[in-house]
Amino acid sequence: MPVVKDSLTYLIAEFVSKITPFLLTPYLTRRMGVDDYGIVSYYQTIIVLFLIFIGLSQESAIARYYYKYGKRSLKFIIQSCIFYNFAITFLLIILFSILGLWNYILLVFLASLQSLFSMQLAIRQCQKKAKEYLCLQIFNCLILFLFTLFLFEILVIQEIKAWIFSFILTYFVCVLLSIEWTYLFQGKKINIRTTKLMIIYFLSYGVPLILHQLSTFAKGHLDKIYIYNYFDAHELGYYSAALQIASIISIFFLALNKAILPYYFELLKKNKMNKISILIFSILTLFLLPVVYEIFNLIPGEFYEFFLGHGFGVVQGYVKIFALAFTLMVPYLIIVNYFFYNGKVLLIGIVSFIAMLVYILSLYIISGYGILYMPYSVLISNVVQIIFLYIFLLLDGKKCK
Repeated sequence: MPVVKDSLTYLIAEFVSKITPFLLTPYLTRRMGVDDYGIVSYYQTIIVLFLIFIGLSQESAIARYYYKYGKRSLKFIIQSCIFYNFAITFLLIILFSILGLWNYILLVFLASLQSLFSMQLAIRQCQKKAKEYLCLQIFNCLILFLFTLFLFEILVIQEIKAWIFSFILTYFVCVLLSIEWTYLFQGKKINIRTTKLMIIYFLSYGVPLILHQLSTFAKGHLDKIYIYNYFDAHELGYYSAALQIASIISIFFLALNKAILPYYFELLKKNKMNKISILIFSILTLFLLPVVYEIFNLIPGEFYEFFLGHGFGVVQGYVKIFALAFTLMVPYLIIVNYFFYNGKVLLIGIVSFIAMLVYILSLYIISGYGILYMPYSVLISNVVQIIFLYIFLLLDGKKCK
């Protein structure tokens, strides 16, 4: 069946892409040590923050446009997204040049390239070009491995700089190879009127989702900033390593979501799936929680010492709670994709904002009991977010169409 074949291809592609940072973790923790790895984790947080404003949910906007309105004007929305990316990147580079924050300029450039590459992947996913999608992801991972080894082992530059440049070079090469420049700018001149309309569509879709993106950022990265400033880079190194280990859960579920999403949207478009079936299926996935917890509970601290290096056995306590929090992504994605399809981005933003406030409050309270309990704030926030989405789904009067 084409659906199963394509879904499997997308799943493999996403899993390969998301597993790469995970597989690099043992190498980086040994090569950098706990302190430098903590600083790198802090920089990863800054990159994600930049991506919120540089990317502005471009992939989601393109996917919704394609499934709602077709591919006739797809070229113009892609052009608009690229122009926006260039403009906001230029402004941020000027800002950090004035402030003299040279490392931040590199991080902006990295975020810009990552956003452009993600957009190209989204386009191929919409067009169901599963093989191209897989090839780009595999190529990206191979290039990242090669550049990482080259910069760390051959050039032997400072570790943090080597990490930054390995990603910049990787995304630069992948963007050059993935963007179909001849398709975007062939034939007629750029249609200014159509481009303006696409920018308006893109901004009207992406701006309300800033709340959603900031909430996701807060739950995934605010704790790192807090630890970096109120504890130390050493503690952040342990915490980030645990987060990276537990992310194997989110890697799998996000990959599965990306693979299934085109078919999920098609079912909604053809009215073959209703709110009740979505709600029931989402609730059933909650039974995954005890299973995942027990799996990670059985992994001894000695495994983490072996995998990450000496001193990392203490991450065991963090990993179990992070695993529970990430498993809640399954019911969340099932519900939130319904709202994404129906363009209810403001509602998503409001729910995400509420969850973010809950997260910040719980983080502040729980951190007083010690850093070991801080992962519970992510878990609490995710539970609150899902409850609100359930409520809004039941109250939603719009039919899938």
